Amino acid sequence: MNRRTALATLAGTTATALTAGCLDSVRDEEESTADDADRSSGTDGDGDETGVAFELHPYEINECGLTCRDVTSTITNVGTADATDVRMDVSVFADDEHLLDTGESIGHVEAGETVSRTTQIELSVGDARTVQSNDDRVTVEMVIDSDQETDEIVREVPV
Repeated sequence: MNRRTALATLAGTTATALTAGCLDSVRDEEESTADDADRSSGTDGDGDETGVAFELHPYEINECGLTCRDVTSTITNVGTADATDVRMDVSVFADDEHLLDTGESIGHVEAGETVSRTTQIELSVGDARTVQSNDDRVTVEMVIDSDQETDEIVREVPV
């Protein structure tokens, strides 16, 4: 898509990314606070314990222009086992209109490791109007997919 630009950030041993994949579980949640994080089920869709569980921290959104936002997503593997072939996919919607998709492979995420990705989102003027008419809120669907676990987290956030 011409409206997306993904920026990967590496900080120390922490890699960062956004991506999309298969869906096994859904958790809907209104805007979260800094102390409120989403956790996955820790199961592989068949109910078997995988030892991998992801926690999504609150999104950080910063203005980079009139229709531009830098969005940082941070996940932590709060499970007891390492996650392999991890991928994060993100889709953004406003007022049921699909605005963009972005995705990136993260790779290996050790138990207890935190990974962040910053993506710069540049909307068209029409998309910006759609967001504005939706009370400056968007719905973000994030799919975290690994060899052990697949989770979808859906959150409505202000922009």
